[in-house]
Amino acid sequence: MTRLAAILIAPLATPVALAAVFSLLSLWQVVTIADWTPRFAFYGWLMVAMFATPAAYVMMVVAVPLVARLERRGRGDLASIVNLGLLLGALPFVTFDAHIVLYEFAHDPAEAIPRLMSDLSTATKWVAVGATCGAATAWTYWLLIRRRA
Repeated sequence: MTRLAAILIAPLATPVALAAVFSLLSLWQVVTIADWTPRFAFYGWLMVAMFATPAAYVMMVVAVPLVARLERRGRGDLASIVNLGLLLGALPFVTFDAHIVLYEFAHDPAEAIPRLMSDLSTATKWVAVGATCGAATAWTYWLLIRRRA
């Protein structure tokens, strides 16, 4: 399988990872999609996947040169690539959360901490979901590339 095909196929692991995460969390009655996205509760994880899949392709564009650099350094093993996927999957959510924190402290410093602490669990869940999607995409990419070798 060519590298280009792996780049095009691997981000499709994102909706599969989302389905698995949301299904397991709902099965274990930890959380429902309505707890995560009250606005999108009617559409469920499909609505989230509709936004996450294009984001996975954007992050893949960022990841490809980094993976090439890892491979040149002799670090193209599964663990290194999946760790990169974890970091890149979480990056958009961490960036968004940092923006929210900075905005809250800039506009109302006295009320920022209680308001941010109430949203901390939701922010952490989304970072974990992004990291899971990134890891799934990275694992799929590695699997497709290694099948070629």
